Amino acid sequence: MWHGHRYMGGMTLSNALGFSVIGLGMILLPQLAPAWCASADGLAASSTRVLWLETMGVLQFGLGSVAGLRGLARMWITWLETLPEPTLAPVESFPVPKIAWDRAVGTKRLALPAA
Repeated sequence: MWHGHRYMGGMTLSNALGFSVIGLGMILLPQLAPAWCASADGLAASSTRVLWLETMGVLQFGLGSVAGLRGLARMWITWLETLPEPTLAPVESFPVPKIAWDRAVGTKRLALPAA
């Protein structure tokens, strides 16, 4: 079976990082080494090599970045799933002492009206 049968499913974070680094290198190569990319007439900006390097560099960098972000999101979701669920137990804050309660409310019970 073809290794790319799932959409970027087999690309690991290291593969994605490699794609991004190579793509970034392809994007920056015409600026860093214009003599390597110059055409026969000496114009580096109009060279087909430069256009190809920049186009393929953007594609490579984009593919690597998207795959890397998907891998990081998958790892983050997996990490979130391992966290314990919060308990919904009631939190008792500063209990009121019985003496203060009796003074404030009184000890009389309210009688419910008869139905």
